[in-house]
Amino acid sequence: MFKNTLILVLSLLLTVACSVDRAPTETAGSEAADTVFTDGRIYTLDPSNEWAEAIAVRGEDIVYVGDSAGAASYTGDATEVIDLDGRMLLPGFVDAHAHPIVAGGIIMQGVDLQSDDVDEIFEKLRAHVDANPDLDVLLGYGVRFNPWNNDWPNAAMLDEIESERPVVLWTIDGHGGWVNSKALEMAGINKDTPDPAPGFSYFERDEEGNP
Repeated sequence: MFKNTLILVLSLLLTVACSVDRAPTETAGSEAADTVFTDGRIYTLDPSNEWAEAIAVRGEDIVYVGDSAGAASYTGDATEVIDLDGRMLLPGFVDAHAHPIVAGGIIMQGVDLQSDDVDEIFEKLRAHVDANPDLDVLLGYGVRFNPWNNDWPNAAMLDEIESERPVVLWTIDGHGGWVNSKALEMAGINKDTPDPAPGFSYFERDEEGNP
């Protein structure tokens, strides 16, 4: 598991790799690489030389990209040699925070409500409700925070559009939801329902404490 993780992390450095057909110009010993990956299918992102068999990494730099025989010149006594055994090594897919499966499979369902115009948000939602009379649950996503000027939207606003079926809308960041009264009722959420994790996971409430 550790080696597989290391392979993925170190592979982000491939974007600065040299050409696949470049011959090694340094020798082992004091110039040896810290890590050498051999016997792999290494995708370089270099259009002229897309595939390599081995790479050598010293510090934060890739110092060799080529075949496994050439990588031997970068192998010293302290070099960690990782045999990829034919496995693929790719440049790192680096993102500070991403949930592609959750976003695409769960959150991005129903109507896209990404807009800074409150009237447009409600127009999109009304059109979605009218166009889907057979849906048991009405879903939407992409509700932004800035259109509301800290006067957060509430269940009553959605009740005016649909009160018989639950409406569940995800916020743009995927960490919050906006629902109508029917959804709260079906979930058993009312004034007496405690916040799941006060200060961290909680219900916005009106002056009387109603979610």
